[in-house]
Amino acid sequence: HTLAHALELATEYRYLKHGEAVGHGVLFAAELSKRLELLPEDSIKSLNDVVHRVGSLPPMDKIGFEAVFSALSNDKKSRGGSIDWVLLEGIGRPLIVSESTFPRDTVLKQLKAFLSPTQR
Repeated sequence: HTLAHALELATEYRYLKHGEAVGHGVLFAAELSKRLELLPEDSIKSLNDVVHRVGSLPPMDKIGFEAVFSALSNDKKSRGGSIDWVLLEGIGRPLIVSESTFPRDTVLKQLKAFLSPTQR
């Protein structure tokens, strides 16, 4: 829910329904998990298929990076400027990972890619 809450806050709870924000959050967590070498590519495809089987998700390119990053920075799971991310080491296998254990630039690059119009 880390990114889902930030997306809702960044859009003032108007652009995304809660389930859509959660769907995007799951996909972002999967992509970030892959970037950190926690989750294999085939698991991402499976998660993508499941999320999109439920319904299509609104595009992310209408949501500004700065607004989302600001919302993430103020998240209740943020401690000392570091966010605790719920990532995946397998489908149904969540793992809490402190952002302090990897470069913040990793999240920034992934978030920028996620919000870009070519991502989805």
